[in-house]
Amino acid sequence: MRGPHINTDYLKLFQEFESGLNGKGRGPLHERRIEGIKEFAQTGFPSTGQEDWRFTDVSPIARAQFRNVARADQGALDKNTVRNLVADEKHPRLVFENGHFREDLSQLPQNSGITVKNLLRATGEHPERLEAYAAQLAPVTLNGFVALNTAFMYDGAFIDIADSVVMDSPLYVVYYSTKVDGQAAVFPRNLIILGRHAQATVVEHYVSSDEHRYFNNSVSEIYQDQSSLLNHVKIQHESASAYHTELTHVQQQRNSVYKSHVFSFGSRLARSDIQAQLNGEGAETVLNGLSLSSGRSLVDHHTLIDHAAAHSSSRELYKGILDGKAKAVFSGKIHVRQQAQKTDAKQSNENLLLSQNAVVDTKPQLEIFADDVRCTHGSTVGQMDKDGLFYLRSRGLSLAAARNLMIRAFAGEITEQIQNNQERQALERLVDSKLSKGHLQ
Repeated sequence: MRGPHINTDYLKLFQEFESGLNGKGRGPLHERRIEGIKEFAQTGFPSTGQEDWRFTDVSPIARAQFRNVARADQGALDKNTVRNLVADEKHPRLVFENGHFREDLSQLPQNSGITVKNLLRATGEHPERLEAYAAQLAPVTLNGFVALNTAFMYDGAFIDIADSVVMDSPLYVVYYSTKVDGQAAVFPRNLIILGRHAQATVVEHYVSSDEHRYFNNSVSEIYQDQSSLLNHVKIQHESASAYHTELTHVQQQRNSVYKSHVFSFGSRLARSDIQAQLNGEGAETVLNGLSLSSGRSLVDHHTLIDHAAAHSSSRELYKGILDGKAKAVFSGKIHVRQQAQKTDAKQSNENLLLSQNAVVDTKPQLEIFADDVRCTHGSTVGQMDKDGLFYLRSRGLSLAAARNLMIRAFAGEITEQIQNNQERQALERLVDSKLSKGHLQ
């Protein structure tokens, strides 16, 4: 059994980071940073000896030498590139390049009751909100990646929606990675707060300028008050040489609805963790995911839905499409506490293999401590349906066209869940581009 990977380079990086804070190294937020680096110094990165990581070897990240570039000079990103990343250039957006806020490329909403700004600015302008909410949900003890992100917590998205306020257009949070001297490590930190009856759509987009190696380690904390609704779309479309890890932790109150749509289209290793805690009766969680992977990429999705109150519900559907020697991991757990009677939960993981060399490890799980529930789970792994291919070819389609049509139909069950027409069409074009030559690339 392998032990934890502790890279002492990060301890030195933290000393440099701390010394450069220039007056921002005091207060509760920095105390949480110190907790993070102390935890990382003890536990390091996860190892395959840990159950939650036994199918995902992160030693390439642990061995690599990255540098924190969150405040480095920028300039490679321009307006035309940003326009291509948002479905409508009129939509509000926060834009970051290598973790550094690009105010000149951002467009903030001016609506009353909607506070959107970068986390660094919010730290000075809304200290009471940061002290009450930041680094409260995602414990540094969860794993080394969360501890490291907390240690280097500096900038990201701050979104605060007041009671009964409805955002009438999607808000984009764009994290763009450009090539810099050395290998970059970026630690985005997002905080989203929705008041009672508030509604919003947030699109998180991680993308890179070209095929270069870097490390993107993100954490998002989301608080939803009673009867609030959040549509949360995450698009991970990065360099095939990049490493991407992220945790999204959601806390839901009575009758709130959280809808997550995760799309993984790139990187050498991508690990996504979503944890949703349903604390109030009538709360609802919907988790959808789609990954397209090829070559030697590894995509790992871990989810935990914690039903902590009665009459709550959850629906979860993750799909993977694999080609080449790609590997996919899915581990989903539905936990139903004793007091969570009348829980209604359904979980499914479906995988389509386009290659004999692709591998899937899938582990759907139920932990039920209540006696009056309706819960189901299941998983499938299979190759292209030969009868379906034969039928389509008998109607005059080429083999490549028939394969792509079936793949699009398989993926369409996830993309069609996006309610915004422009965003859904943009995602469908992205899927089409991955299949443009009849195979993933």
